[in-house]
Amino acid sequence: MFQIKPWNDVCWRRAACLWAAVLPLAAAAQPVSDSSVRQIDGSYSLNCSDTSALRLTVRYNRMELSFKGKRVGSTDLFENKQLFGPSPPAGFMTAVIGKIPPASSMRVVFYVSGKTVAAEATTDLRVVQMIDSPPLPAARLPKC
Repeated sequence: MFQIKPWNDVCWRRAACLWAAVLPLAAAAQPVSDSSVRQIDGSYSLNCSDTSALRLTVRYNRMELSFKGKRVGSTDLFENKQLFGPSPPAGFMTAVIGKIPPASSMRVVFYVSGKTVAAEATTDLRVVQMIDSPPLPAARLPKC
């Protein structure tokens, strides 16, 4: 017969360790701050003069990836300034994560060098296929 065993010391320690690992991650993701919005708001592309080129557009509450007139948007934006932990790469400013319905997400990491802001976007292959785009470039997209 199936018996439910009471929680013992080991179970409580495991649960405490799990919460200790999960809570900092949840605390690190916050709504995008106003100061970050002022810095990252705009369009990013490797070819700013070509409107059909792959382009990332960031607005206060939305990120949008577009290619040759097709667009896919990301909502419910969250910022994570501690994505890389205590030793972020040079120039790291912030990371913004957004949901793309039905079941995808997009992460954009922003870097600053002097007065220049650049974005590095990552998402899954399904999102890229939604806009018939080639895979996202490994290069950082400069702000237009």
